[in-house]
Amino acid sequence: MHGVVVYRWANDWRTFRLTISGMAAIEAAIGKPVWDIYSTMEQGEFRLVDVWCTLRFGLVGGGLDFAASERLLEKPTVAGMANALPIAVAIMRAAFMPPPGESLPDTKGDTGEAEKITLGTIYKNAFAVGLKPRDVDAMTLWEFGKCVEGWNAAHGGEKEDAPSRDEIAELTAKYG
Repeated sequence: MHGVVVYRWANDWRTFRLTISGMAAIEAAIGKPVWDIYSTMEQGEFRLVDVWCTLRFGLVGGGLDFAASERLLEKPTVAGMANALPIAVAIMRAAFMPPPGESLPDTKGDTGEAEKITLGTIYKNAFAVGLKPRDVDAMTLWEFGKCVEGWNAAHGGEKEDAPSRDEIAELTAKYG
């Protein structure tokens, strides 16, 4: 299963996995995109809520219910969250990055610019490829991106490179 990390937490080995629904919950709780939260945490900067939410929704994605995850994280302290920062970064990294030997899904739209990814956009694309919202909620972004890539490839959606200037000149000379 993609996106799983295992760490010792609260005197036991715990499974953490940040799913798409967990990312949406973090964004709703904090009010910032998870990529921005990840970037600042990776640089060693964090707010208590950033690390706490990442751990909480990572535990839920790893199989714990909300109440159990909350009990494991009750009474967070700055020192405790600072010690947990590397775990939170690893949880986010596992959710964003592909497994070894795999590539990141293409997130650029028709304009060539990176598209803003929202939960609504994800659900809309999931519906188009035949996935249900609860199926998507259990996936990481990488898994969802690969599903969309596979559907596009199966339906003739392979991207072709635009013709070069020389190819355009050749076609223009040949066909006018």
